[in-house]
Amino acid sequence: MALLAAAPARAGDGASTGRAEISSGLTVVRIADLDFGTIIPSGANGRVTINRNTGACAAQAGATLIGSDCRRAEFLVTGAPSASVSVGIDPAPITLTRIGGGATMEMDQLRVNAGPNKSIGAAGTLTFYAGGRLQVGAGQMPGVYEATFAVSVDYQ
Repeated sequence: MALLAAAPARAGDGASTGRAEISSGLTVVRIADLDFGTIIPSGANGRVTINRNTGACAAQAGATLIGSDCRRAEFLVTGAPSASVSVGIDPAPITLTRIGGGATMEMDQLRVNAGPNKSIGAAGTLTFYAGGRLQVGAGQMPGVYEATFAVSVDYQ
């Protein structure tokens, strides 16, 4: 009687390398504040708008801009070269309070230029801008008004 035996199967061997790249975190630096300039209010409500893409300033209705100090906000981001990022800014109205108290104004329609999705350049930097609209009340009390708003930048 003959015995048949199967040859044992040989399992294959292989190897792989584990790899991870640690990238630098993102930093965001304010270069210029959002500045609605010097405004002369009238007896009617008005608005001042700063275009987020061009930086152009315009006064409507009961507001007149004087001088040339109106400008959009500017931010500098540093991070991983050529990385995709998402820039966020809260579009909700923000109340500006007069230094010394006594009056407020509302800033709204805050937006960043060219949409929220951006790419960091090959040198590891990205500049973006923000604009918005300021609601000026009829006979708005003279003074300097301020508030802060937050921007966020996240890797995609």
